[in-house]
Amino acid sequence: MVAQEVRNLNELVEKLLILVEGEKYQYESVQVTDLLAECISDLKEKESYKTTNIAFDCQDGIPTITCDKKQLKRAFSYTLEYLVKSTPPEGKVSVFVSSRRGEGKTPQVDIRMSTTGLELPPEKLMYMFDPFHRNSVSDLGLCATRRIVEEHGGEVTAERNKRHKGTNFLIHLPVKNGAAVADSR
Repeated sequence: MVAQEVRNLNELVEKLLILVEGEKYQYESVQVTDLLAECISDLKEKESYKTTNIAFDCQDGIPTITCDKKQLKRAFSYTLEYLVKSTPPEGKVSVFVSSRRGEGKTPQVDIRMSTTGLELPPEKLMYMFDPFHRNSVSDLGLCATRRIVEEHGGEVTAERNKRHKGTNFLIHLPVKNGAAVADSR
């Protein structure tokens, strides 16, 4: 019991530090699908999530991206954990990875993390990643996710999934060198 509370406090401090300070990123080439599979496996090892069903699928030919593996793993883990905690017992969490290259646009990897049974109203979704908004349903993990993804030149958004009465989290990450993105900021 005490050990779990200490772990929870450590995690809270870690999230606060990401929001306040950030870290110097160590960029390397990473296969996003492998990193997400690792996050899902790690989450399922936690006692409170052992029975969680998370569907995972990806498009063929997902390119590697240049990123800070440790930080991106945190971002994915925070988002997955939020979805799993917020999904009712009859709900489902799913992750789908795809890539695209629009005309004249930078190639990117798109990650959709979805849940059924957690249908948030638009006014809540607007402030999902804002830790200071009074009516926000966010948590510090989602706020840290946003910062990490933006530091990688990407974008994270939340939207309603009316068809499945749920919520989608969309993470878009550029395939180009993450260090170049960081240097341009």
